[in-house]
Amino acid sequence: GFGIPYQIASHNKSNQLEDADVLHNIELFSGDVILVGSDGLWDNLFLNEISAILTEQLNGCVKNPSNPFPVTKRVPTFVKQGKLTNHIMYQALNNSFDKNKTTPWSNSMTQEVEMVFSGGKPDDITCIVVFIH
Repeated sequence: GFGIPYQIASHNKSNQLEDADVLHNIELFSGDVILVGSDGLWDNLFLNEISAILTEQLNGCVKNPSNPFPVTKRVPTFVKQGKLTNHIMYQALNNSFDKNKTTPWSNSMTQEVEMVFSGGKPDDITCIVVFIH
């Protein structure tokens, strides 16, 4: 339900692994970017905000769907050092404390309780970015 993410654990009231959507096989290509995050990330950043950060930070290092040629630039050092992940998480963190920011959470709250809601949702924020080279 709304505001209740899946909780996979060993106690009886938790969700079980089979309750989750699991992809067993997915074909990856050079230049693909995989981003995995907790609800604290997705509640505070829209997909277009994440995409804008990735596009700006990985300029020239990601595959362009209109360009059939492989990626030629090396993975930037800041990606290897985790700075890209930190950049995304800090943006989500800043949004979570901004009481005037429109976020996925505030949009969902507005729909759920049928009153205008604004601001982010302070929560744990976990993010992993994988760059396929």
